[in-house]
Amino acid sequence: MLDHRLEAYVDQKLLKVEGITDLLAAISVRGEMPGWLPITTANGAGAEWKPWMLQSVQDREMALLHDCDKPGQDGADKLVKAAAPIASSIKNYQLPYQIKDNHGEDLRDWFEAGGTGAKLIEAIDQEAAIDVSEIDFRSDTDPDRIAERIIKDYFTVDGVRTLILGGGDWCQWDTH
Repeated sequence: MLDHRLEAYVDQKLLKVEGITDLLAAISVRGEMPGWLPITTANGAGAEWKPWMLQSVQDREMALLHDCDKPGQDGADKLVKAAAPIASSIKNYQLPYQIKDNHGEDLRDWFEAGGTGAKLIEAIDQEAAIDVSEIDFRSDTDPDRIAERIIKDYFTVDGVRTLILGGGDWCQWDTH
């Protein structure tokens, strides 16, 4: 049984799949994907990631694997914008299928066609991480994500955050 708390798996990279059935498929081959923890949300591609959910990806490597349809890819793009400022790296891996308007192929289809967990991770590892500087965040109105992005961009030295909110007060220190 998997522990439901992501904090129990801090050494694992996160593989976010689109839905429950893809999550079950990924869990079924988890032994072929060492170092990766499959996760999902209950509401599919359009799920709104709340700040408490985003905290689980902070400073972690994350790969998204959504369905090969417009809703799946739109949901992945939305999550990239939300998680990229706080994840240590993020990839949006697209399975080798064409994007359809609706009901596109998903992880289960890929496994049924002969894909394996090991082949999936090999392909994800070959995928380049998304360059956060190329993402247009101007439309973001979430103050928590805006603050996280500013802290990561301007108040991080050698991977250490030099500005934190503690006890309601902003604290900054010199790391040198």
